[in-house]
Amino acid sequence: MHFLLAITGSIAAIKTPELIRILRKNGHSVQCILTNGGEQFSSKTALEALTEFPVLGPQIFTHNLSENPYAHINISKSADALCIAPASAHTIARLAQGMADDFLSATVLASSCPIFLAPAMNHKMWEHPATQQNIKKLQEYGYTIISPENGEMACGDEGTGRMAEISDILAFLERVNTPQTLKGKTVLISLGGTRENLDPVRFIGNASSGKMGNALAEIFWKKGATVKLCAGMRTEHLSSSRFEISETLSTSNMCQEMERLAPNADIVVFAAAVADFTPLFPLGEKQKSGKSLVLELSPTVDIAKKLAETKQPHQIFIGFALETDEKILKTEMMKKAEAKKFDIVLGNTEENLGSDTGTYLFWSKDAGTFEEFSGTKEEVAEKIALSFV
Repeated sequence: MHFLLAITGSIAAIKTPELIRILRKNGHSVQCILTNGGEQFSSKTALEALTEFPVLGPQIFTHNLSENPYAHINISKSADALCIAPASAHTIARLAQGMADDFLSATVLASSCPIFLAPAMNHKMWEHPATQQNIKKLQEYGYTIISPENGEMACGDEGTGRMAEISDILAFLERVNTPQTLKGKTVLISLGGTRENLDPVRFIGNASSGKMGNALAEIFWKKGATVKLCAGMRTEHLSSSRFEISETLSTSNMCQEMERLAPNADIVVFAAAVADFTPLFPLGEKQKSGKSLVLELSPTVDIAKKLAETKQPHQIFIGFALETDEKILKTEMMKKAEAKKFDIVLGNTEENLGSDTGTYLFWSKDAGTFEEFSGTKEEVAEKIALSFV
């Protein structure tokens, strides 16, 4: 694919060369556009070396464009998308007003390709009503806003305004040519492990990296779905720019949030490693080490079974079954499918926990047969997503 990448006046512009590098590594071509502000943070020479294309702008008509006075019109015709990263508050305001007095703004008005903006600014500037109104207007125009993240900024302030991670911007751009087979669908996924407190600092729980849930979130989002996550403990970074994330560390918290969100979901995925037991009498203060501890445990709520009670006819439930004894795996998968109304069940063993690859058993209600296959978590997620094509 061929991308136009515009850089405006923000310190976040120092991250843009990394985006260019990854795009080119993935086989895409990139041409850059600079605004007046962008020139203060980016070197034309460096950008041209990285992209192997001349840098355009900031003026509409310059000496190197005199032979092509319609460059701002023609340049986007061969582009698969135009991305502004970083997009400053000033540029956002100008685009919202439909101004066309520099190369970037004129090109945006003349473009028919998808347009993406990755805002970057101080959190107070981002939260200002004027900026929020401008963002709303750009969304009404059909532009995609890659939401900024919360964190520490260059000025030392803390808040929402940091440009989205390069991986998120990349995901938005590479989704352009992906068939949006799940557009309009909402997917709810539980992932990670839950924990049950023994005392204020200790807990019991199930091991989980969250990799499988994250891989499923990525593939469902890539195919156009709105993805909501109920996330327990995990090692994986989750994208707040693309997913709606609820932090649900305990089993009861996860159950409450899943119950709240499930009625509006078309697909519900139970990928979390939920703790099966919880202390009947958790201690109110830290238990001193070096002493014996006798625990009385009670079963935690079975989230999937509880949600199965209110499952709607159009909903698809996807579950997992893990057994240390492979001989009983198929039997347990079928038991879960019946008790929890699963339409798809993925069976695995403890060897798959935390690993990037594994061997799985796949069963779907439509096929009614078991299929064994090996692959990465991403390949497993792709196979599950293909069930909905």
